[in-house]
Amino acid sequence: MTHHALGAGEYALFCQLIEKRLGIRLGPDKHYFLEAKLKPLLAEYQCATYFDLYHRLGQDHGHDRRDMLAEAVITNETSWFRDGGPFRALAEELFPALMRGPETANRRIRIWSAACATGQEPYSIAITYFETLRSGGGARPLMLEILATDVSAVCLAAAKRGVYGHHAMERGMPSDIKARYFSHCAREYEITGEVKNLVTFERRNLKDDFSRIGAFDVIFMRNVTIYFAAGFREELLERVAKALKPGGCLFLGSSESLPERCGAFSLQKAGGALFYRRGQDG
Repeated sequence: MTHHALGAGEYALFCQLIEKRLGIRLGPDKHYFLEAKLKPLLAEYQCATYFDLYHRLGQDHGHDRRDMLAEAVITNETSWFRDGGPFRALAEELFPALMRGPETANRRIRIWSAACATGQEPYSIAITYFETLRSGGGARPLMLEILATDVSAVCLAAAKRGVYGHHAMERGMPSDIKARYFSHCAREYEITGEVKNLVTFERRNLKDDFSRIGAFDVIFMRNVTIYFAAGFREELLERVAKALKPGGCLFLGSSESLPERCGAFSLQKAGGALFYRRGQDG
């Protein structure tokens, strides 16, 4: 089957569909990127043209079509302890403060890692928690729950497996941490059960309602909203802000910021990282 190139009109249609389904806005410079991503789907859906593929993916049959589109266009860039500062902030300030809080039988720390890709961020958070406990300083273990979400089923399957090749381990993983929290077999490294057990992976599209996942002490949503259309970005960040407990903290990417109408938040700094803290009455 011979396929023609992705035309300007077809590109515009796909951009509209992607923004509607995923909230992602593609600029005119992404034409060839999108064509390369969609080309394998032409054969999979046995479509002769991109226009035919648009109509196939545009049909609403549960989540299948939307998920297929997400797998095609989302960039899953990640690494261990990415940017350093947020994890230093956890170790130096946030975890110790949460551990010094009032002791009750059912007290727990809840953290959400949104758009977690193949799991390096939530596992880095869990390792930082164990390292904070190792450092002592009066810290005591508490129940920690890390919810890690992503729209990609492929990425989540890899994250749940928790096995990484040599190249992935070279991206930000210190040798002492690797020795403590991974088992090594051939050229693969598997994260230990104690770290895995702290993380729950769920497939979620940020376009959907997430009000039922509860409130969090800390939310990581870094370098996610930069891909979204402005209107959806502001609406999403307002919903995320409401998912924080009073006093809770939100980490965004360096080029991202909360809309002013999100309410009582203060911009704070720890470990070299900037983050937003919700007011106690917010």
